[in-house]
Parts: sequence; C-alpha cells; structure tokens
Amino acid sequence: MVENGVYENGATDAEDPLPRPEEIEIETVDLYRHDEEQAYVTLMSQEVKSLNFAAEENYTVRLCKELVAYHYPDELPLG
Repeated sequence: MVENGVYENGATDAEDPLPRPEEIEIETVDLYRHDEEQAYVTLMSQEVKSLNFAAEENYTVRLCKELVAYHYPDELPLG
C-alpha cells in the first residue's frame, strides 16, 4: 500500500520507479494463469485481445493505461 508516496517497505516513488510499458512481459494466450506467490492483472476489452501480466505493488492505473496504449496504439490510444 502506498501512503503519501511511501510504500510499506519504506521505498519512495523515486527509489522504486515504475517500469516502462515495453519492459512488462505480457501474456495474451494463457489469461487464467495464476501463481500462489505472484498476483496477476488481466485487462479485458471487447475491442482487442486481453492483456495478462504479473502485477507489482507499485503499479498504477496510469501504468495500466499506458500498457494498453503501448500494445494497441491504433485501437486504444492514450488521451
């Protein structure tokens, strides 16, 4: 959980920067993959293939939007 830009482990946003969309490994085939030690996020849409990826504690809604726009720039541009 983030409170005032500081994570539970004491790191700040500056110390724990978000990855760029191209750095996140995406799965579009095995959408129901799960792991007891890793949380996964599945972004679903009727317009494009769903995206499934391992989630980290510092991921934001903005990062998810950028991820969708990165993989589907023509169909779902950020804006």
